[in-house]
Amino acid sequence: MRRVRIRQGTRTIAEFPLTAGVVGTLIAPTLAAIGALVALVKDCTIEVERVETSSTDLPRAVNE
Repeated sequence: MRRVRIRQGTRTIAEFPLTAGVVGTLIAPTLAAIGALVALVKDCTIEVERVETSSTDLPRAVNE
């Protein structure tokens, strides 16, 4: 699973799953471009973080 985090200094402004960001970009590409430009002008950092999930966190299939 991957997450996108927008930070300004040490303060986190927004955090959401990467899938939501991709869907939002496909639905409203102009707004996504404007938002990314504003984030960069306002000296924000856009981070993409990969969160590892262990096999014990995943649901198991039950064989019947």
